[in-house]
Order: sequence, then C-alpha cells, then structure tokens
Amino acid sequence: MVATAKSRGFTQCLVEYGEDNDAPGFLAAGVAHGVAVGLWDPDPTAARALDAHRWKANGSRMWCAQGETLDQCRGAMAGFDAIRQVDPDYPLLFVTNNIGFSAEAGAIKGELAANLKRNGVVVLVEVEAQLNPDWHDKPVEFERALVDAVRRVLPEAIVVVVLYVGGETWPKHLADYAPEDLLGFYVWDAESCPEVAGA
Repeated sequence: MVATAKSRGFTQCLVEYGEDNDAPGFLAAGVAHGVAVGLWDPDPTAARALDAHRWKANGSRMWCAQGETLDQCRGAMAGFDAIRQVDPDYPLLFVTNNIGFSAEAGAIKGELAANLKRNGVVVLVEVEAQLNPDWHDKPVEFERALVDAVRRVLPEAIVVVVLYVGGETWPKHLADYAPEDLLGFYVWDAESCPEVAGA
C-alpha cells in the first residue's frame, strides 16, 4: 500500500498505533519508498506518546494524536508536551472532529489552542460526508466551515482535511470532495480508496 500511495503522488501516510497490524512493516516500507510514515494514536497519553516516539529509530516520521472526545484532547496535550521535552523537532499532528474547539469544550478550548501552538502541532480536521447532510448541498462551504472553526481559535493553525473515501456509505472517489479546492488532505482507510489502492 505504501508503494502504491507513493506512485499516486502521496508523500505521507499514517498507520494506527496499537492496532493488530504490521506497523513495523509499514515503517520499513516508508523508509524503502521514501514515504513519511507515522503513527496515529486513538488513545493518546504521555506514556503512549513517548513509546511511539521510540519508533523514530525504526522509521516513524510523526505522531498523530486523535481528539474526538475531551479525554482524548487531554491525553493528546499531555503527549505533545511529553514528546517536546525529548525532541523539539519531531512532527506532531492532531486529528479532530472539532470537539476541542466547540462550545462543549468549555475551558479546555483555550488550553488546547495554546498547547497546539506551543508545540507546533499540525491540525487535521475530519470531514465525514456520510454523517453530514449539509455536505451534499454545499461541499466546499462545509469543508471551509470546519477549517474556519479551528482557525477562529487557533489562527496560526496549519489545517489538513481528512477525507473518508471508498467505504460503503462514503463518497467513492476523491473528486467527490473537490480536493483541488483544498490546500492539503489525508485519506482515511486509504486501502479502500480507488485513487490510492489502485482499484
């Protein structure tokens, strides 16, 4: 999959940390093919962040903490701080459904924004078209609304949109998301995406 992604023009990919998968194989393939492979952590903590950072010697090029609940946001912040104490330059990413930037976040919103800024974290915003009826009428505006929600809290944020493609209920092709309008994007479950998997 890493080799196919490279041939399709993708320069980075993530493998879920802690899943029953071949993380070492993905990392080795990334080194072999010149693709930056990193670890996506669905249960971030300071301890897990430092454990993931140890994979740097095996080719891991970034750590991506998931923030889809407030507890995950708190764990991500602890993880970012822990890695920065040992490595000031290691790339850090935060993938979120925007809960940490919503009214529901309360006081954590400002703390999260400060943490992401202090640690130089790239923010990935999930765009799940199948769960959002507004997508079908105004797809580009929908993407921008999610990105703007982050930038209202964190104006300096580098935001990358995460697209869901190829599943039974998701759009079937990248073009369905008008990716040419985006500055950058990741594709979730890339193995099922025709443009990445070569199907």
